[in-house]
Amino acid sequence: MRILNSTQMRKVEERAFKSGISYYQMIKEAGEKCTEAIVGIIEPGKVEDESFLILCGNGNNAGDGFVIAQKLRYLGADVKVLLLKGQPKSKDAMRHFENMQMSKTPVIELNKDPKAINPLFESSTVIVDCIFGIGFNPKLKISAEIANIFKAVNKYVGTVFSVDLPSGLASDEGSTERLAIKADYTFALSNYKPAHILKPAALFCGQVIKLDLGFSPFISKDGQEIFALNEDYIKSLFKPISPMAHKGDFGRLYSVCGSYKMPGAAVFAAKAAVLSGTGLVTAVFPKTAYSAIASGLDEPTFLPLEASADGTFNSEGFPKLLDAASNANALLVGCGIGNNSETSAFVEQCLQKIKCPMVIDADALNCLASKISLLRGSKAVITPHLGEMSKLCAMTVEEIKKNKIQIARDFAKEYGLTLVLKGANTLVAHSDGRVAINTTGNPGLATGGSGDVLAGLIASFLAQGMKTEEAAQAGVFIHGLAADKAVENYSMRGLTPSRLLEFIPKTLSTFESLELFQV
Repeated sequence: MRILNSTQMRKVEERAFKSGISYYQMIKEAGEKCTEAIVGIIEPGKVEDESFLILCGNGNNAGDGFVIAQKLRYLGADVKVLLLKGQPKSKDAMRHFENMQMSKTPVIELNKDPKAINPLFESSTVIVDCIFGIGFNPKLKISAEIANIFKAVNKYVGTVFSVDLPSGLASDEGSTERLAIKADYTFALSNYKPAHILKPAALFCGQVIKLDLGFSPFISKDGQEIFALNEDYIKSLFKPISPMAHKGDFGRLYSVCGSYKMPGAAVFAAKAAVLSGTGLVTAVFPKTAYSAIASGLDEPTFLPLEASADGTFNSEGFPKLLDAASNANALLVGCGIGNNSETSAFVEQCLQKIKCPMVIDADALNCLASKISLLRGSKAVITPHLGEMSKLCAMTVEEIKKNKIQIARDFAKEYGLTLVLKGANTLVAHSDGRVAINTTGNPGLATGGSGDVLAGLIASFLAQGMKTEEAAQAGVFIHGLAADKAVENYSMRGLTPSRLLEFIPKTLSTFESLELFQV
């Protein structure tokens, strides 16, 4: 599901214009498609029973509103237009304003008649928000008068439609630090925008309905693609299972996780790998954690290594891992291993000497934060949360939140790896500049151990032969979907990693099929 940011969308419109489609025509098409959608939601034949209030700014988004007002007026609806910033400045929007005036639609200007606001809201049953579009600049301060309109809309009990984006949201962000309109329905013109998908902004959009404006021929692949993960796409990543398969066909994974103080991380990661289909899983852990980790695992084989004084990995145990992992299809390192000079040296050796595809998580990332150059060209999958990402890129968490997509993209490209930036709407950034936004999951995943399960899933799919970016995409989507299924049976507060693990096989059942042979 392709997503376009504001810059990409403007380029699409520019290409359409150069092909001979005027901006006047684009506005007309957008307004007509929005009207059709509104009528379809309200139900044909009932539109004339509604009283519409169209809120318009002074740009092309207002032009969409003028077309909607004119079309609804012709259908017999009671329609009024409220101009929040005076008459339109755009010449194309102005032409549509003049067309609308021919339908004798009542027009009220906020600065000329502020006392009319309350009666307008009270007499309306439907509001259509056409104040700001994707061109909204979040750095500009919204006037007190418009802020009051936003507040009035958010207290409104009728239906609220927003055209392209609820006004007050920035197209390319998931942030809602500023005041914004909360819509029941949002019409995504031509393509989804990041704010339609990224939380918490997406929660302001209500139900998002994409309207095709015929721009597909003008959308190019520029190496900066953003797309949302969906079930059909994830299904395409799983190859059919051969009826003649044996355990060697599903990969060998070495899960290098856990320590004396954090044995659970090793258990969750290894169990996730087993439950998601890895043929052979070897749990690698410090000897001192043997009893705690071994008691929680039945299916994997074990490779206990020499431990440091505080029960973590040390360099003395690495040669044994290096020898054993010579036949590995994938390696997972980091969950619960601790962060000290000895684990740092151990992780460095893993990166430098083990050649199979690798997932680097949690403490392994903390170990590498001061030696980040070791990641360059590793082609690994790294899975930081925002705090870990802050250390890796020397930025504050707040700075990352404000520009997550671009920061994730830049990091993945610079270091030549796949970056899984965890959080609400986990991002998967590829080394070629593409970024996938995950659409599954819920706040129940915000608990210790959830990340270990995710790391085990990604490593499992990597061991089974998926490419790094595919394994990351499949891992985050199925991790979130399993959590969504789990909370239907338990609750978000009750979603522990152990409960989450129960739902992995059930979730995966819809993504697999048997290979068919010709007879």
